[in-house]
Amino acid sequence: MRSLPNRFVILYVIIFLLFLIPINHFPVSGDITSQTFWETDLNPDGYAYEINSGLDDTLWISDYSAGEIRAYQPTSNLMTIYSDLGLVSDARPDGEGNVWFIDQGTDQLGKLNPSNGEIQYWELGSINTPFGTAIDLQGKILVSLRNSHFLLRFDPGDADEGSLCSLDLSATDFNGSYYLVDQSGTIWLGGTSLIHRLVKVNENQYQLTQFEPQGSLTFSVEGLLADETGGLWFTDSQNRSILHLNPNAIGGAQFSRYSVPAGTPYMLTSQNDLIWFTGQTGVVGSLNPSALTPENHAIDITETIVEPSCVPLTASTGNATVSTETPVWVEAVYPLESITGWNIVDLGEDSYPWGITISDGSLWAIDQRKDHKVLMRTVVEASITACKFNDADGELATIDDRTPLAGWGMTLYQDESLLSSQLTDVDGCTTWNDLPLGVAYTVEEEKQDGWVALEPVNGVCDLGTFTQVRQYSCDFINWKEESNIFLPLVIK
Repeated sequence: MRSLPNRFVILYVIIFLLFLIPINHFPVSGDITSQTFWETDLNPDGYAYEINSGLDDTLWISDYSAGEIRAYQPTSNLMTIYSDLGLVSDARPDGEGNVWFIDQGTDQLGKLNPSNGEIQYWELGSINTPFGTAIDLQGKILVSLRNSHFLLRFDPGDADEGSLCSLDLSATDFNGSYYLVDQSGTIWLGGTSLIHRLVKVNENQYQLTQFEPQGSLTFSVEGLLADETGGLWFTDSQNRSILHLNPNAIGGAQFSRYSVPAGTPYMLTSQNDLIWFTGQTGVVGSLNPSALTPENHAIDITETIVEPSCVPLTASTGNATVSTETPVWVEAVYPLESITGWNIVDLGEDSYPWGITISDGSLWAIDQRKDHKVLMRTVVEASITACKFNDADGELATIDDRTPLAGWGMTLYQDESLLSSQLTDVDGCTTWNDLPLGVAYTVEEEKQDGWVALEPVNGVCDLGTFTQVRQYSCDFINWKEESNIFLPLVIK
């Protein structure tokens, strides 16, 4: 029976003393001053500026000048290119495998079948250029018009038949050009010509609700992002700020303004409690609203009922040219500045990012650079990976004798409350993804008889409060205490 090394006698004393002092802090890396992206080139002659994600994490990129829709599948690293589509705007997948888009050159709404490249077209007959798309909860296709107070709603119907309804929003002074549909089926509208007001449309009753701030607050709306509380985030390019409309605020609806420290914000997306944005002056950034006190403004609300005007439509058909390629990704590292409540990544003066979305734990953006156009991605969800290792000789100085331990219990605590317990996999590790910032995390390993914790010595990994989007890790190194192994006594 092997005796314990002398240093383990000391170790047991240390472990005993740890009960008399606060839990130790398990160290992590220092402040982050850069953000790593991976980039791949798009059509050098094109002008891709919109990117939308589907239910299967496929990314749909609209290339206006090249007349292309690009479908990128991250799991297979395959780019499928559908070309000869005209002046493509805002390609968007539905829940049935189709992709809807606008051909601004012919004022048509198109439906692409990605499996064979077949297209159906419907003439919109608009006097103003169609611009953006959205799909409501009934599967109807919504189309905004540039510099127009009309909103179009297309019902695909069966086969080639359909119905196009026009909604006159002139009573609200709405004048194009962006909109979206939130989780409850409400249509939110805004646009660069719509100053200091937002419009919400109840699609079932066609009731218009106009939100206009009291006092001197004005804004010029660009990107829109509905949240799960019935509110709306939007960018204000006029005043370089991000605003939030909370129609359910205590004491009455209000606007909250957050002034952006760098860049002119345009498009928005979100991950957990962070609001991500692209900026015209070559930045990608995130806002953590909980870390800031915004400037608040009360709101006047007015409501109007409007009736749509509908006409039947019959589709024509066409075909896209389909090709594929395998993207080559290049690593790029950009400076990151952290300011209270903000993270700002500087992409350089030649950068012009526009479209942005989050899919499968990564942020994706389109950058219209002067020298070349790129699709770029970076990890944006915080995660913790806890790994368990058996150190054969019980010496931390030697690392080649460590083997992973599967099936070992790990428990994650969030602000000292139990969040989840998981078992390590065959590689000795288990991971928690999609973790919000602004709270403290601790991982505690399962205690088993006969095992001595070498690092951390108390079996607890204290990661502190998360302030950065990054991948955190905790390694638990144990030694199997052979003195606890007894052989049976055999008497002859």
